[in-house]
Amino acid sequence: MKKYKILGTLIDGLTNPLPYGENGDKEEVDPDFEKKGVALLRTYVIVCNGTLDQDQKDRIREWISKEKMKDSGGLAERWSMSGGELDELVQRVKS
Repeated sequence: MKKYKILGTLIDGLTNPLPYGENGDKEEVDPDFEKKGVALLRTYVIVCNGTLDQDQKDRIREWISKEKMKDSGGLAERWSMSGGELDELVQRVKS
């Protein structure tokens, strides 16, 4: 993930998304990409015990915080995970 810069590209795609849609008219992150990207990030960090550098943790933590403010109660559901799984991901990017 690090060798081929997949992790950095994934984090960039989630935290600073490019416009998408037929005409590039949608500014927010593509919901399908977001769901799959968060699943990949969670798998890497939790299941594979992958490491993130401090800058990556800060960016992810900031992004999750902003997303929680937009979708306070449904963030875990939006990302197809349980509340406990979301909490576990948040804890990993705090340390």
